[in-house]
Amino acid sequence: MNQGVTLEESNELMDIIPELEAYKMTLAYDLNKLVEAVEIEKIHFALEVNKGNRTRAAEMLGLKRTCLLAKMRKYEIVY
Repeated sequence: MNQGVTLEESNELMDIIPELEAYKMTLAYDLNKLVEAVEIEKIHFALEVNKGNRTRAAEMLGLKRTCLLAKMRKYEIVY
């Protein structure tokens, strides 16, 4: 059983590495955008449920109030 990689196979792998790197970057970008969208949705929900009380909203989200405020600034959430 031959488990080695031939020179030709090695060259083929080297040719697809840039494509794989680009694909990984796309996945990471998509994941970050998904996380941001979920955070924004949950922050809005917590603020709405708590009638704008940021302290209670932060508690509901399991965050410190300062962390919630930082995320609100980051996502430009005004409530």
